[in-house]
Amino acid sequence: MNNLAMAYRDQEQWQKAAELEEKVLERRKKVLGEYHPDTLIATANLANVYQASGRIGDSVDLLEGAQNTMIPKVGLEHPATARTLHWLACGYEKQGKLPESVELRQKVVELSRKVFGEDHRFTMTDVIELQSLQKRLQTGILGNEFFR
Repeated sequence: MNNLAMAYRDQEQWQKAAELEEKVLERRKKVLGEYHPDTLIATANLANVYQASGRIGDSVDLLEGAQNTMIPKVGLEHPATARTLHWLACGYEKQGKLPESVELRQKVVELSRKVFGEDHRFTMTDVIELQSLQKRLQTGILGNEFFR
């Protein structure tokens, strides 16, 4: 089911992807438990679909809930935690909460270095996204015009 949801995401069929990701999350909670790392990954996947489909508020709410309840159980230095916090920082940025995004992205970069290593693609992406956001804040270009 998760692979089919990923296929829907790749095809930008957000409603179908969200429906399947919601089912995956529901099943993982039932079978593995609410605090299992794979449940946290399913939460991040669903939040990612929400963000891609423009449901930023739903995504941030879901990820903040995970940050407050699931991450303390899974542990801070876990790959699922690093990616979940990455998506939360992205959500903050999309909501225009740039200082919050920068602060969280700084933590995510350090966490990614510990969890994945300096040369891992996730770490490099986190560093680039942090630098980009910091540059946008320094130049005062806060919207999509930065990328034109």
